[in-house]
Amino acid sequence: MRDVSEMQVAKQATDAIDEADLEGMKKFGIIPEPSMSYLVGPYRYSKFADALAQAKRLAASA
Repeated sequence: MRDVSEMQVAKQATDAIDEADLEGMKKFGIIPEPSMSYLVGPYRYSKFADALAQAKRLAASA
């Protein structure tokens, strides 16, 4: 299981945007938007409800 510091490092790695990327963002009006994902075992979910449903299925089958 990841701890908070590992998650912060992972987030920082994806936040690296170089000048060319910034220029492309300005040119095409691309606006970055933070998003959250949820990990359940090896699977990643963008919706909490889906992650919760999977976690409950795993708990029921254990």
